[in-house]
Amino acid sequence: MKSHPGSLKAQGGTALVVALIFLTALALLGTSGAMNNAVQERMAGNTRNRDLAFEAAEHALRDAEASLPALLDPNGDGNTADQTGTLANGEDHANDAAYWSDPTNWPSGSSLHSAGGAALQGVASQPVYVVERMPGYTDTTVTPNIPYEFYRITARGVGGTSDSIVILQSMYRLKMG
Repeated sequence: MKSHPGSLKAQGGTALVVALIFLTALALLGTSGAMNNAVQERMAGNTRNRDLAFEAAEHALRDAEASLPALLDPNGDGNTADQTGTLANGEDHANDAAYWSDPTNWPSGSSLHSAGGAALQGVASQPVYVVERMPGYTDTTVTPNIPYEFYRITARGVGGTSDSIVILQSMYRLKMG
């Protein structure tokens, strides 16, 4: 077996340079994978917060629809003129995301209702709703004519952080007479 003492000198550290290039490439791949994982975790957290806010707003909307008959007729005598806790000016303001996203447009006092039942866990604040009286309508296509009252319910739910807010609305029609 012959040895070639000059062959080791001919390599001149090429293997070391190639190994360092591979290690650098692997480090870049690992770093980008870790950054991608962090972004995905934040996205999942944001989605969870939005889902919590949506569930809270849905809870408030269901609670409002269930308690609306008692709210509109607190004495139980069929007279909706004695209602309290509703706003009479539902048609007098904008009804868009910009309006409802501004906290100063939400009323205070007896017009702002908290959703009933047990407190929701994991939310930054408990859901609330507002009931607004809208213009009425009388159906003249039937005899006798049937008057209807309309109410808009706007519910606001907050997720795990105060940055995640969902607003839902529904219309409620009440047949008079």
